[in-house]
Amino acid sequence: MSEEEKYILSFPRSGNHLTRFIVEFLTGRSTRGCIDSSVDKPICTWDFNSEDSPLAHVKGENLYKKSHGLYDFGCNEPEEFIFIVRDIRECVVRHCSGKSPELGKFDVEYYRKQIRQYLELPRIYTCRNIPKIVIYYEDLLEKPLEAIKQIYDFLGNNASEENYTKLIENYDQYKDLLAFGNKAQSFGKINSSFKTKYYFEKLSKENQEIFNNILNEFITDYNEDEVKLIERYL
Repeated sequence: MSEEEKYILSFPRSGNHLTRFIVEFLTGRSTRGCIDSSVDKPICTWDFNSEDSPLAHVKGENLYKKSHGLYDFGCNEPEEFIFIVRDIRECVVRHCSGKSPELGKFDVEYYRKQIRQYLELPRIYTCRNIPKIVIYYEDLLEKPLEAIKQIYDFLGNNASEENYTKLIENYDQYKDLLAFGNKAQSFGKINSSFKTKYYFEKLSKENQEIFNNILNEFITDYNEDEVKLIERYL
């Protein structure tokens, strides 16, 4: 199976790079960025600003490809998903307004478009009867050993037990390298000091209310299985 058929699916700013790092570390194989990006390269090629890259052992062809939606699939029907889910308020605000939501312009129509795009991802995931797993961004930060074990078990024979043991023993160090030590990447950084509640609260109360009203309007268009994937945030 080629990497074109295996996807790490997420809304932007939801921990896709962190998950790709974990997958590359466990499997020893690289991952591809979004198909329309010339700079979103395999994580193993990043400059970690460290004498020894934690991904120096990664070789071989891409195993998974990053995706933010249907447009990344092209003519290929996905055959496997790792779906990363983050609080809709946090990742949409971060994506729409950048590092400082309180300073950015609150473009209602753009927010409507991005909230709708976020809500389409659970539909993409649930409507396909393929090998798949859901990983929550907050668990990657707050319960990383459990999240890594989920990914390790899902990868099966593609993952190395030796790599798994090394990863869980050094995860905090590697996570900091990924978030702060990479000079070559302008994206995939952590600006919230690993807080799970950070960006939405920076919006004005008025804009928070507008956001919640849009979300409540749209959520009625989705079925029980789709909503269940994000119910912890509603």
